[in-house]
Amino acid sequence: MMTGSRNLLWIVPLALLLGWPVYGPPLSRFLAPRGDFGKAGQVGEATKRFVMEEVLYLQEKGGKMDWRIRTSRLATDRTNSDLMEMTAVKGTFFRDGAENMQVSAASGLYDTKNEVLNLRSNVDLLTADGYTIRSEQLTYHENEKLITSRSPIRMTGKTLDIRGNGLDYNMETRAYKVAGRVQAVSW
Repeated sequence: MMTGSRNLLWIVPLALLLGWPVYGPPLSRFLAPRGDFGKAGQVGEATKRFVMEEVLYLQEKGGKMDWRIRTSRLATDRTNSDLMEMTAVKGTFFRDGAENMQVSAASGLYDTKNEVLNLRSNVDLLTADGYTIRSEQLTYHENEKLITSRSPIRMTGKTLDIRGNGLDYNMETRAYKVAGRVQAVSW
């Protein structure tokens, strides 16, 4: 006959096995993860939200640098995660992989779905041709390589000062179109 506490150790696993119907279901409910996880791999709108400080945002197309922006704050819009809000924007636009223009603005909004960058408040654009364009608002249409403004603009160069009420600049052809009542001074 078996005597001693060491020989009675086999009773513990047997008691756990036989007692499972009693304590198993409440233990399983207690250990189950809480929350609604939905389908595996499914990304909800709330998971696309972010806020980042001191960001260097680079974008390439076809293996070539398209634009580079440094911003003090980058965050998704509260209502639409396809919109990214920027603060204190300094950037460079590229043409065929080479630096083409420098830009700075107090704020910006990038629409990732439509690939449109809107720059607002004290926008300065320095072109490869040596012109400085100032406006309160500029829009960069990424797919068309077009920069537009429907605000008053001032374009200055070495021997040129132009003022107007809008601008279209094609980065591919380097063609400028100043709209509205245009004032030009050349020396």
